[in-house]
Amino acid sequence: MKIWNRIRKEFRKELGLWSLDARPGIMVLILIVLIRMTGGLQSLEYMFFDTMLRIWTLDKKKLFA
Repeated sequence: MKIWNRIRKEFRKELGLWSLDARPGIMVLILIVLIRMTGGLQSLEYMFFDTMLRIWTLDKKKLFA
């Protein structure tokens, strides 16, 4: 029984640390989702998509040339 008490105590200590560390990450994720829902990241997403399409077509031309 002594070992189970020790395991429980360690688990609670780790869980407490994890919950403190997870809060800022969860808040950032929620913020990014809200910004995406309002369209705030749309221009960045279009620029990234356009760049990836250009890179893909260059690779495709090299592959079939």
